Amino acid sequence: VGSEMCIRDSAEARRAELGFLGFEARVIPRTDGPKTLYRVRLGPYGTAQEANDVKSKLQANSITATVGRIK
Repeated sequence: VGSEMCIRDSAEARRAELGFLGFEARVIPRTDGPKTLYRVRLGPYGTAQEANDVKSKLQANSITATVGRIK
């Protein structure tokens, strides 16, 4: 539980950082076996171009991002 709390805290810290940059993000928990992973998500965006523009802004702030589709 201790390491899970640390992971969740890291995700919440990233969400807050994105908020300071003007992005509205959310933390999504995902259970993978005995552990829970936390993803920080932005969007959805209407077009791939919008998503790629956001990715470029994030990269300009030294934040790694991946663009993907949610089913």
